[in-house]
Amino acid sequence: MFNGVDGEWVGTVEGVTKRDISIHLKEKTHQQEVLPSVALFFRRFANTGKTF
Repeated sequence: MFNGVDGEWVGTVEGVTKRDISIHLKEKTHQQEVLPSVALFFRRFANTGKTF
């Protein structure tokens, strides 16, 4: 199961490298409202000066 911006998906990992991962998504199992981009979330979080 993979969580996407628009819901959960069933998929398989096709390949992994040092900098990359390939995932083959097969079907959506759960629909949800589209979430904002993860990059935008991290950018906003980074601007606060907080750490994980």
